[in-house]
Amino acid sequence: MHPAVSPEMGLQTLTALPPAWNRKAEGDSAAPDLFEPAPPRNRSRPVFSDLDCIGSLWETYLIFPSPEGMILVDQHAAHERVLFEKIKGGAERGKQAVQGLLIPEVLSLSKADFERISDLIPLLEEAGVEAEPFGGDSVVIKALPALLAHLEAGALAKDLISEFSDRERALSLAEKRDRIYAFLACRGAVKAGHHLTREEVGQLCRDLDSTPFAATCPHGRPVYVLYPQREIERMFKRR
Repeated sequence: MHPAVSPEMGLQTLTALPPAWNRKAEGDSAAPDLFEPAPPRNRSRPVFSDLDCIGSLWETYLIFPSPEGMILVDQHAAHERVLFEKIKGGAERGKQAVQGLLIPEVLSLSKADFERISDLIPLLEEAGVEAEPFGGDSVVIKALPALLAHLEAGALAKDLISEFSDRERALSLAEKRDRIYAFLACRGAVKAGHHLTREEVGQLCRDLDSTPFAATCPHGRPVYVLYPQREIERMFKRR
C-alpha cells in the first residue's frame, strides 16, 4: 500500500512514487488502533479506497488522481470526521469502547472550572471519558475513549474546560454533546505535518468510505477538494 513520503519529498519527486499507493491488496497489514474500521459505506462521494494515492503535500494533503480530476484530502479534517462519527455512534448505541488509565489523573481546579466540568460529567461519560468529583474542587479522570488512549488525560480535561466558557454552558444538551464529540475528535485526530504510513493512509481511506457526512470535518472545514481535470488543463493552456 502507501509508501512513506519523507518531509524532503516535494512536488518534483511525486512522479517517482510507485503507483497504487492506496490500491487494495492481499496481505495488507492490520491498521493501528487510531484507524480501526468504521460503519457501512455511503457511495455519494469519491470512493477513496478505489483510488490510487500517489503521495502527499507537506505531509498534510493526500493526493488522489481520479477520473474527474485531482483530489486533495486534508488528513486532519478527514480523521477528525471519522473519529467524531465513531465517538458519536458509540455514545448513541451506549457501547463506547474505553481505556482505563493505569494511574487515574487527579485535577485540582478553580471553583469555576470545577463547576464547568461537573456540569459536563454525564455527557463526558457518554463519550467515553470517565470522570467524577474527588473532594473539594478536584476531579479524577479514570478512563478515556479507546480511540483517544494515546492522549494525556489531564491536558485533555483542562483544554476541554477552556473550550466551555459561560456562553457554551447555555447551549442545548444536543449542542453540548456535539461540541464535546468535536473537541475530542479534533484532539485525537492526526495533525497536519504528521507522517502517515501507507497502512494508516489505507485505513483512513476505508474509514472515510464508511463514514457519513465525510465532506467536511465537524467544524465545517472541507475534508477534500476536487480540482477538475478541465480546470487543470486550462491552467496549462491545453483548453
